[in-house]
Amino acid sequence: MFWGSGKKPTWPGVVVNQNVSSTGQSGGITAHTVNMGPRRRNLDGAEGVGLKAQMLSELPRDKVINVSSVMNDHECFHFAAQIRDFLRQNGFRVGPEMQAMYMNPPRGISVCAEEAEVEFIVAPE
Repeated sequence: MFWGSGKKPTWPGVVVNQNVSSTGQSGGITAHTVNMGPRRRNLDGAEGVGLKAQMLSELPRDKVINVSSVMNDHECFHFAAQIRDFLRQNGFRVGPEMQAMYMNPPRGISVCAEEAEVEFIVAPE
């Protein structure tokens, strides 16, 4: 029976959503959602508490802070946007949204303070 035929399927099945998920699984079978690759960083989660406190205490408020992410990496872009929003909400001078390409991309978060501004780079872990 084809869906495009206009006829309803005839099997008497019941679909039960079991809300099964797996992160970093290697082998075996998961019945529902498998998350491949590294986990997504989240500034609003428990892991962000320390980073927020460090940014508030160590970043200068008299310089522009440019937060950029590695180009074409959605996870980095999303995390950089969270950082940028957090800094703006806490009274820091934040530059425009930026992405960059690197010959040898950095790893994790890099901060480089210069005379007039601070470069904050979000890269894959």
